Amino acid sequence: MKIHPRALKREARLSMHRASPNAYLMTFVYLLLTSGLSLVVGLVTADPLMETLSLFAEGVDLGRALMLAVSRVGAVGLFLNILMLIYNVVMDFSYSQWCLGTTRGGVGEFADLMSGFSMVGRIILLRIATLMYGLMWAVVIAMLWVVAIQVMVRISFGLTMLAATPVFLAAMVLYFICILRYSMASYCLMDEPEKGVFYALRSSLRLMRGRCVELFVILLSFAGWFLLGSLISGVGVQIAAGVYALIGMGGTPELNMIADIIITVVLALVSLPLSVWLTPYIAMTKCKYYDELKKAEPVTYEYRK
Repeated sequence: MKIHPRALKREARLSMHRASPNAYLMTFVYLLLTSGLSLVVGLVTADPLMETLSLFAEGVDLGRALMLAVSRVGAVGLFLNILMLIYNVVMDFSYSQWCLGTTRGGVGEFADLMSGFSMVGRIILLRIATLMYGLMWAVVIAMLWVVAIQVMVRISFGLTMLAATPVFLAAMVLYFICILRYSMASYCLMDEPEKGVFYALRSSLRLMRGRCVELFVILLSFAGWFLLGSLISGVGVQIAAGVYALIGMGGTPELNMIADIIITVVLALVSLPLSVWLTPYIAMTKCKYYDELKKAEPVTYEYRK
């Protein structure tokens, strides 16, 4: 059965208009409780991952960069970052669960944003398993990319640099398509939580068999909105740079801190309207796609304990 992206997106927009609570208000609360809270935590403590990447970019060995980043962040900062990571994963699941119920005609409430905490263990295990599978595919595709580059070197050295970029882009597309095989696992866990995480992963693999390119095309249809978001963010960066030049440049540490806070708030406010509209649009389109997959190819194999 062929699934048409335009029809899915039209149904998603209808679901957004019929949503209870209001989809935009629900999304605003969700973003406030996730991205907003993360921004506040980011002002209090540094992100160890970003610190590690920054040190690694400066030429520090990866292992040493990680140790230095952890020491800079401190025990309290590390705990806060891990806690926020777990919290955001569960909140993402809860928001997606509300979107799935909404697209099916259900009536929810703001408390639904906390529904995932009743199964936090399974949600975290699912995210870890998905990340591990993603890492596995990343290693495999990276090895294939290296082999392809070496073959091109042997065939024609002059064309290697010219061909390296499209080959890399092709590898990235292939990786994205591969990890899409697990993209329905969260919805499968929502529908049948009692059957466990690995059942949900197997269900996703079955539902997405031969469908990864189709979902890739559907997600690619939102590229224009992401481009618009990038342009809006660019405007926000320019505004923030002007604010920093007026307040922070050459000022005291206190002024620099105030400038950083203002820049963070400006960037968040500039991108907020599009995020409030685009987040439920994409999420409900994926929910509609999942339900279409369930209709077209229901899972029939038995769960084994």
